[in-house]
Amino acid sequence: MPTVAKDQMGYLPQNRDAEVAVIGSLLLDPNTLLDMRAAGLKTTDFMGPSHGWIYEAACTLMDRGEPITSLTIGNVLGSHREQDGRSRLDVIGGQSELWAFIDETTTSANADAHARIIRNKSIRRRAIALGAEIVELAQTSELPESELVPVLWNLCFEALVVESEDCVLHGGREAIQKFIERMRARGELLRKDPHALTRTGLATLDRTLIELSAGSLIAVMAATSVGKTMLMETIAEYNAFHGRQVLYYHLEQTHDDMLGRCIARVAKIPFNALRVGDVEWMNATQRALDTPGLIVPWHENITYISAAGWTADRIAIDMMLRTTREGAALAIVDYLQMIEHPEQTKGRNPAQMRGAQTQIIKTTGIRLGIPVILGSQVNRAWGGPGQTRPTMDNARDTGEYVEKANVVLVLHRPQEQTDPNGPAEDMELYIDKHTMGEKGKIDLVHTKGRFMIGEHEYSQLEPAPKDEGMRRAAREAPPETEEIQF
Repeated sequence: MPTVAKDQMGYLPQNRDAEVAVIGSLLLDPNTLLDMRAAGLKTTDFMGPSHGWIYEAACTLMDRGEPITSLTIGNVLGSHREQDGRSRLDVIGGQSELWAFIDETTTSANADAHARIIRNKSIRRRAIALGAEIVELAQTSELPESELVPVLWNLCFEALVVESEDCVLHGGREAIQKFIERMRARGELLRKDPHALTRTGLATLDRTLIELSAGSLIAVMAATSVGKTMLMETIAEYNAFHGRQVLYYHLEQTHDDMLGRCIARVAKIPFNALRVGDVEWMNATQRALDTPGLIVPWHENITYISAAGWTADRIAIDMMLRTTREGAALAIVDYLQMIEHPEQTKGRNPAQMRGAQTQIIKTTGIRLGIPVILGSQVNRAWGGPGQTRPTMDNARDTGEYVEKANVVLVLHRPQEQTDPNGPAEDMELYIDKHTMGEKGKIDLVHTKGRFMIGEHEYSQLEPAPKDEGMRRAAREAPPETEEIQF
């Protein structure tokens, strides 16, 4: 974290009264330490080292299961030596200084509020220090732009990332009781609104996954031009329609491509007609835009970010800032192999670099408490002996991608089609990994020219059969299709 010179300390945001109140509170009532930790208070949040040392000692005692008193805290401080040879207890002024905190504190009430005040001041100090470091770097650095920008993004991320106040959970009856209450409230919400959870919009898949869980990484894999982008766009639009803010990072398509594909899906207009500006179809597009509820206002819930040339760090920072401002419920990154490597890492093992990029994006989703969908290509030469479709083991460049994912979905277009010349084609979606439940296969259908994907009406989760040709030949009639209903 950036540092500030000692002669500048007195001018930085701070609140000594709040710090004294927090230390006095934990000495008067050690149980308040639970509230302080739940508020995200850390040793480094205190202005000077002495208050932070005392807080750290109290946390150490709690973690050991030992009593928290002025005497036990004094013992912990006395066991730590500074560089000048003095103990921390001697540096703060001895045992009498700990007793003085108790004398200055009349009540332990509002300890969590005081902890938040300290956190607030700490964040502001970090912002000031960060600004000073950025100014110095901008004035003195000889780094080229391609290296300077990632360094600046990393500085911001490391200095200003704020952990959730819910990052600490203490087990016991109270914690479990609150869990029961939350799940009951969720059940009541779902009874009122079946679309209340962040989901994919594919009914069979949603019955299996239940939801796209907060902090989870969902991997969507497919061979080139099979439809992974189409699937991720469909998931984005489903959630936007139901009122959730979605961030869509596209690293290959243009903004016009993204808008045109959405119009083709929703308004049933051929994509190529949009590309050439056909007058008749453009008039139809205008009518679709003017039709209340068809595209507007739900489409306003999607923010498209053209991230070509971005590193994983830059995507992570942008995701953090936009989620803080816009309250995003889902982020989609399309796709892994298009994410740029930082200049200083080029030439290293590609698998390790892709794994590191995946971890950065997953960690960001965990910190923000939102699910992240990360697309990936499969190896071009995936078809080994007896292999009829790609699996999660065929992820291009890296196996760490699927190792870090909570759910792995593999989209496949089978060679044998029910109607090769028809307006739709069969697709298959395999759940190759699901850390919370079942795996299997779901039958999908792609409406050609409209970038629309949905489930076959007969679709159900089933084990992936070894011989897909035999299973298809056993069907008496070609299936009808069912589009996702927003």
